[in-house]
Amino acid sequence: MIIGIPKESLKGENRVAGSPSSITALIKLGFTIQVQKSAGTKASFTDNDYSDCGAEIVAKKGCWQSDIILKVNAPTIDEVELMQEGTTLISFIAPKTKP
Repeated sequence: MIIGIPKESLKGENRVAGSPSSITALIKLGFTIQVQKSAGTKASFTDNDYSDCGAEIVAKKGCWQSDIILKVNAPTIDEVELMQEGTTLISFIAPKTKP
């Protein structure tokens, strides 16, 4: 199973859905991790931090083609359109306040 961690698109968002230490733990469980290029920059994680722990650094489109997407904020419509059918999204969502 491939887990994708995309760069957050919400203006002012500094968090990222996975840290290098959490990615190390997921890899030990047998997952393949793909992190979108520069996804952790605002959280003070470099692409090298992610690749050093075993994650693959990929372009936006490739990241969104993963089996599972980990994201802090709900995806935009444009991001949803990049997902393949059957992808599992793990994210904060607020359908009542953000339809």
